[in-house]
Amino acid sequence: MTKLSVLDQTPVIHGHATADAIAATLDLAQFADDLGYTRYWCAKHHGLHGDPIRARK
Repeated sequence: MTKLSVLDQTPVIHGHATADAIAATLDLAQFADDLGYTRYWCAKHHGLHGDPIRARK
């Protein structure tokens, strides 16, 4: 069986709070786990607009 992973950038959508992006990430991680995905990766991209870390500043 092929092992699958998810790569999530946790984008903050214009007009939404950082907390909304993190909640969506948690929902997606749980959904991926329920589907049997083996890994869940969170990417950090420096200088990217919509990054939840940058959005908090």
